[in-house]
Order: sequence, then structure tokens, then C-alpha cells
Amino acid sequence: MTIKEINPAEFFDITQYPNCKISCLHVVINDFAGYVQSMIVRAIDDSWMAGLDDFDKISYKACAEKTVKELVNNIFLKATALNDDVGEYVVSTSAQEALRDAKKHTVFPLAEFIKERLKGNGGFDFHTESPSELICFGEAKFSLKDTPRAEAMNQIEEFINAKKDNAEAIVLKPLVSDNAQKNFVQNMKGYTAAFYFNAKNIKTIMKNALESTPMKTICQYPEFYIIAIQVC
Repeated sequence: MTIKEINPAEFFDITQYPNCKISCLHVVINDFAGYVQSMIVRAIDDSWMAGLDDFDKISYKACAEKTVKELVNNIFLKATALNDDVGEYVVSTSAQEALRDAKKHTVFPLAEFIKERLKGNGGFDFHTESPSELICFGEAKFSLKDTPRAEAMNQIEEFINAKKDNAEAIVLKPLVSDNAQKNFVQNMKGYTAAFYFNAKNIKTIMKNALESTPMKTICQYPEFYIIAIQVC
């Protein structure tokens, strides 16, 4: 997996949002089969629970065990090619890893591993904590037919307005730092829009995202990340 950071100031007036730090990343996965294997390894690795107290472990295990079995056996192991079943997980996982490797974020298990989640739009797909000690809420969208940039942006705006982030923050409490919790109480948090890239010009896609209506809502907060994922 390769990660390229794109300077949004090259094609967008970032001074429109002086209180929000905007980052754009382009991720390319060259070995799909190998990446799926790494997703399986990550899914079954429960070392993230090691530092938790017994109370939290009981709850997280109840969510994680059934999810791991379902994802690994029925989706990951059957993914001989990129498809709709595995696509959103590829976007979520690679977006998290890009934030970890390029922006030094702390990565948490995907949403299905840590909370009871209804099928469909039950909430944000993934979470990280930035070096600024902000909880970042991520939304992932996948399509083989187009680049679902607008869907990711619109979903984040919808979730902010519905206070989905506030509702699911309690599930993240045992994982995030004390300062991230304090910042969250002060309404300081971040968001990530991750989507599959099917277009020709990455800068055009990023520009369209930055010029979209949801930016007015999203950039009221200190950090925003746009991540385009491509499988070659």
C-alpha cells in the first residue's frame, strides 16, 4: 500500500475554513489478495483489548467475536476479487492505516467490532485519534461503478446533524485518551471521508469534495481528512 499526500491549497482556497486543518490522501493498494490476508490477520488480532479492564473486555468481546467470525468466514475468505461485499471494509481499513502511517493517528477496531450495529447506516464506519488528541469519526463508501465522494461527504453531514458521533462516543471511551475525551466534551473532534477512487484525476475529485455543501458543516470542527482509495 502506498500513500501520497496531496496539498489541498494547490486547487482550493483553504483560507475559507481557517479553523479546520484539511488533509487529502491518495492510497493505492497494489496487491489485493495480500491486502485481504492482512485484513484477516488484523480482524482476529484481539491484542487491542490487552490494556482494558475486565468490565470493558466482556462487552467488547461480545461484539467482536461474532463479527470476526462473520467477516472472516463469509466475506474476507471468499473475496477472490474486489466486490461490493468486501469493498467498504477495504476502504475503511486502508483509510485507518493511511491515517496511522501518514498522519500518526492511533487506530481503533472497525465499528462492527466494538458496538452493536444495525445493517445499513447505523453510524460511522471507523474511528481514530489524531496526534492533537481528537477523536476522528470516519465514513467509508465503496462503488465499482463510480467514485462515491459525494455519498461519503453527505453521510458525514447527516450523521453530524443527527448527533451520531455523540451517541456512539460512549463506546469509544475505554479506547481513547483522557485528553481526547476532554476535547470531545468541548466539541473538538475530527472527521474522515474515505471513498473508492474510480476517476481519472485525483485532484479534481478532491476539489469537488472541498467545494461541496457538507464542507460548511464538517469544517466547523478542527480536523478533516479526505482519503481516496484505489486498488490496482
